[in-house]
Amino acid sequence: MKNSLLILLVLCMVSCAKKIKEPKKGYELNGVVKNLADSTQVIMYMGNIPIDSTIAIDGKFKFTGSVEEPSSVGLLTKKAKTINHTAFWLENSSIDFIAEAGKFKEAKISGSSIQKEDDIPVARIFNKNLPIKL
Repeated sequence: MKNSLLILLVLCMVSCAKKIKEPKKGYELNGVVKNLADSTQVIMYMGNIPIDSTIAIDGKFKFTGSVEEPSSVGLLTKKAKTINHTAFWLENSSIDFIAEAGKFKEAKISGSSIQKEDDIPVARIFNKNLPIKL
């Protein structure tokens, strides 16, 4: 009887352990770009080196992967003679990139805590009414 209860308890614990998912250990960058032509190549680069690329469909694209530490990266699209690019901080989190074609420099990037901190000084430069916290 004791053995049966012990076996049942172990089986229950193993069953519950399988249902617990490990937290994501990488980044997921979801991009939405208004007026971006289908099949536009979106390139992620670090410095001048391309590190990944994808194709936008219906103005949407996605990058997944992991970085050992937060890194400054850029996104670039090349279509005919037009080059569209911006830089931001990539870290292991879910990041949203929302922009309009031709205006990547004005993109709204959320989900990266370091990017959020980096945006504060820039906002202060362009918005003189933003309070300065000491």
